[in-house]
Amino acid sequence: MAIAWVVPSERRMLELYHDTLCVDATEDTNKEGRPLLTIGGCDSSGRVFTFLRDFLANQRSWSFCRIVMHVFPTMFSKNIFERIKVIISDGDSQEYQQIDAE
Repeated sequence: MAIAWVVPSERRMLELYHDTLCVDATEDTNKEGRPLLTIGGCDSSGRVFTFLRDFLANQRSWSFCRIVMHVFPTMFSKNIFERIKVIISDGDSQEYQQIDAE
């Protein structure tokens, strides 16, 4: 089981500043030990904001595929992601393989 959420004010930030995204999953951030995926952007003043959080079931490829293929299209309009210029990842092969596939 996994859960993703977006705060309305952060959704608005993504609509305004969608050129660059940063993707990272961290371990041991909760009692269940589930990875926490955060996806953020950067505003015109260089301040970073997080617009999506997701407690993943695991860090396997299918978990990241679910984000790219199901969560994004459900939670955000298609034109936002068509205008992204750069996606930065920490090099986790499971993350960037799904980013490249889309």
